[in-house]
Amino acid sequence: MAIKYQFIDEKLGVSSPPQIPPYASIWKVATIYAAGASTTNGGFVFSTVAGGTSGAGGTIGPTPQNLTDNTVTWVLVGPVTGLGAADALPQQELGYIALAKDQVYGVGEFIYVKFTGSCVAGDFVFVDRFALTAIQAPATALKGNLGLAMASQIAGQYGWVMIRGVHDGANVVTAAAIGSVAGASGVLGRANISGTVAGATFDGVLLKTAAVANVATVELYWPGCSGR
Repeated sequence: MAIKYQFIDEKLGVSSPPQIPPYASIWKVATIYAAGASTTNGGFVFSTVAGGTSGAGGTIGPTPQNLTDNTVTWVLVGPVTGLGAADALPQQELGYIALAKDQVYGVGEFIYVKFTGSCVAGDFVFVDRFALTAIQAPATALKGNLGLAMASQIAGQYGWVMIRGVHDGANVVTAAAIGSVAGASGVLGRANISGTVAGATFDGVLLKTAAVANVATVELYWPGCSGR
């Protein structure tokens, strides 16, 4: 999980560390977190070295002042900013396409949109470049432009979607062959790369590593679902 894209955009400038993992999920009660897991809570991102189980109901989760969460000890990464943000109000021009660079994967492109439904980081989403919105890809894909959500979102929030580059937290079906082209899987937000649903090929999405626990590295190049 090495995605650490930084803005190198003439409008947004060059972002400074710490970089926020785009696959960090929202903190949940009574949840097992593996070593190396990341989570967001209260506007901050936390990671854990050893893992453990988060607190039960009524627990508010980790804060910068209290990093002990039942059997999990968190490390503060930093505030939720940049490409990993889920904004309640628009912080950028809707439809703006920004450039960012990862030290391993190079330059990628990201579009800033309004989300009209819920999704998790790494989900495939349909991007409506006319309405400047995005929504989690349906189980049976429709025709349209695609991307990968950089943060968990709910309807009415704003954030970034990757449309070109390499993403190593993509939501895919576990069984997949490297080099395969993606397509609809019958599961919301998830791509199937071992055999696609008829008429639902995700053109411009290529699997680069084998999937583990429904997460894999994919290469995107302005992808879309053509209906082929």
